[in-house]
Amino acid sequence: MKKIIFVFAAAALSLLSACHKAAEPATPAIIASSIEFVCSDEDRAKFYTDATESLVFPMLKGQNTTFSYTITPSADDLTYPDVVWLSSDESVMSVDNGKITAMKKGQAVLTVRPATVNLNVFASVLVKVSDVLVPVTSISITDNATETDDETGLPKCSIGETMQLKASIAPEEATYQTAIWSSSDETVAKVDPVSGLVRGVGAGYVTIYAAALDGSGVKGEHRIYIEELVNPTGIKLNESFENMLWSPLSPAHKIDFTIEPANATKSLVKWTISDPTALNIDARGNMSFIHYGKVTVTASVPEGGAEPSEGFAKSVQFTVNIPAGYYNDHCELDWWRQDTNGSTATMKYNELTGEHYREIVPNTGSKFRADFKLYVPEWNDGYGDNNYIVLDRANYPIVTFRLDDVRDTRGATGLSIFIDTNNGYAPSSGSNERKWSGRMGGGGANKWVKKLKCSDGSSILVYNIDEQSWQNGGKLPENDIAIFNHFKIGYADIAGIASVDQSDFRYFWFHTFKSMSEFENYLVDWSSSTGITYTE
Repeated sequence: MKKIIFVFAAAALSLLSACHKAAEPATPAIIASSIEFVCSDEDRAKFYTDATESLVFPMLKGQNTTFSYTITPSADDLTYPDVVWLSSDESVMSVDNGKITAMKKGQAVLTVRPATVNLNVFASVLVKVSDVLVPVTSISITDNATETDDETGLPKCSIGETMQLKASIAPEEATYQTAIWSSSDETVAKVDPVSGLVRGVGAGYVTIYAAALDGSGVKGEHRIYIEELVNPTGIKLNESFENMLWSPLSPAHKIDFTIEPANATKSLVKWTISDPTALNIDARGNMSFIHYGKVTVTASVPEGGAEPSEGFAKSVQFTVNIPAGYYNDHCELDWWRQDTNGSTATMKYNELTGEHYREIVPNTGSKFRADFKLYVPEWNDGYGDNNYIVLDRANYPIVTFRLDDVRDTRGATGLSIFIDTNNGYAPSSGSNERKWSGRMGGGGANKWVKKLKCSDGSSILVYNIDEQSWQNGGKLPENDIAIFNHFKIGYADIAGIASVDQSDFRYFWFHTFKSMSEFENYLVDWSSSTGITYTE
């Protein structure tokens, strides 16, 4: 008994002593920050993205394969290193520690995640199980080459450069929607077996193959040319940028330049950009636009070598002007998408007038509607001043749209057209507080200051943001720009129409101008080039 009491007392004293000590900080747990699937090249090649933008892994009933995973930080460093494998429907696809078995026709989501619940860290893929193989019948291949071989017309790139190939599988319902890539000569070009990215290794001609994954033996082939590297000794521009204006929505522009000697490699020209957040130029002078600003561009050939011939120089410099508030989109880019109300948008071309336009077909309902909005996937979801639509009341106050008005073209008895915006703020204020929102023109619909009717049935709607207010926030700042992360053309409440087919309309352009006189001068040139007349 005494011994037991002694032990108890010693323990009590020890506990009492610990209570008087300063509490020691607990070591924080190290948890996973990311997890990814790992599988064989053959399995990796089967992954594809379907029409709903879901990542899909196809399987046939009775098949099985095994995935593993990689986790960051490594399992050795994690406090809780265990993971769990899950199937959303075990009757369709079962999983046991990464071994996947296709049970029956259907779809199930495969997920691997840390065993300790962390909803933000997981890898998942939609497993689509078929009970019958639909074989591939043909494979066609396209490339993103910007130049072709002078002798053969084949797409080309230089040693050390890359070319992206893409395989199109037929039929559309084929079980396996992807292919595995190979090169006929890896001393000339190597190709990633899964992505189809080709890298030039040596000069010459080479054939790249895309083989079906279903064992059918169907192959597509694409012959390309890899040219040897030849240092350019001089460069000259064949175009002027002095009076050119661009916007972040402008289509990519291929800079027209010549280098010497004639067989020199264009990708060896060095492009220096004063503001890479506003502009990007790839190795061969293809220019894409990101942000407003004035950007100084310098193009230089490598040091040394022969002196340039007359008209050529070792470097040339020019300025690219991307003014805030300037837009000149004539459907060159597919940057509009249908809204979530079931409408569709199809790009079309009028050979008679030389114009592209988008044909919009509304949804069904008691009143037809077809909103469409700005959607540029590469822009992020923040409120940084290099994103979204930028309007400038001081310099580009005239905002115009050309589209059909179904009251004129289809005899509709009702229609609401409005420009809907959100989260507008002035960056120079030092805050991204969203002040301007709602509809351009002070709220409501059909708030333009002028409407022109065109001989082809379309209308030109004119807004003046120097005179017109916003639904919320009033007028835009007088001496600043305003940035909006949401910009939509509402086309709603179409009444007096019997069917969807009768309510379709065309969209042609979104264009801003410095003044009404500049807009009117533009109309004269536009009318002359297209043959379309207009009246107020």
